[in-house]
This record gives sequence, structure tokens and C-alpha cells, in this order.
Amino acid sequence: MKVVGNLIAAHRLRLGVVALSLPLLLAACTGGVAGGTVSGHLLRVGGPVGAGSPPLSGTVTFTSSSGTVTKVHASASGGFHSDLPAGTYTLTGTSPALNDGELICYSNPRMMEMKSESAMTQDVFCSIR
Repeated sequence: MKVVGNLIAAHRLRLGVVALSLPLLLAACTGGVAGGTVSGHLLRVGGPVGAGSPPLSGTVTFTSSSGTVTKVHASASGGFHSDLPAGTYTLTGTSPALNDGELICYSNPRMMEMKSESAMTQDVFCSIR
């Protein structure tokens, strides 16, 4: 009988440890993973007076502070959209319509912070003279 009692006590102890550890384990698994969405436009700025800021098709690149790169397409209307994990990103863009895609375009500010469950708007500007 004593052996059975010890087995039951050990089993209860294991269940208690699992029950107490579960919230910590779940927090560790989800921490830093959740993110949000960012939308915006790739736009040309500068050039002749009155030219405005026409949209550009091309590629927008999100580079995280850890070096992870996410690239998305900017449509003919310049629009882009991406889901990103929480973190700090540098945004750049390129368009084949400008300098054969070699001109690097930047957001203003150049860095953005994606927070969990957020929706942001961030445009990327291609400055020409």
C-alpha cells in the first residue's frame, strides 16, 4: 500500500509542476513572435515642379535589426502590404522605372518599430532631382 501511495504522490507532484510550468511555457513560445501589418506606397518625389509624387511599381524590402529580410511587391499603384513579426525594421525600396532598379528608396523615418497586433502605414520615397 505504501508503494501505491508514493506513486500517487509522485504523480500529483508531476501534475503540479506541469500545471505551474504551462503558463511560463506558453509565454515563452509566444513572446516576440506576434506582430502586425504594414501597408504603404512606393512613391517618386522630386523632379519637375508640379510633378507631384506618382506611385511606382517595384519591391519594398523590410530588414529586421537581426538581419532577416522580407521583400514584397509594390503594385502599379505603388501599394504594398506585409505581415511582419514584432521588431525594428529598416525599409527600402527599388523600382525598375528609376535607374534600372538601382536607385535605393527610403522610408521617412528610416526605421520603424512593429508592435504586436498593430497596423501601420509607412510610405517609401524614391527621391530624384
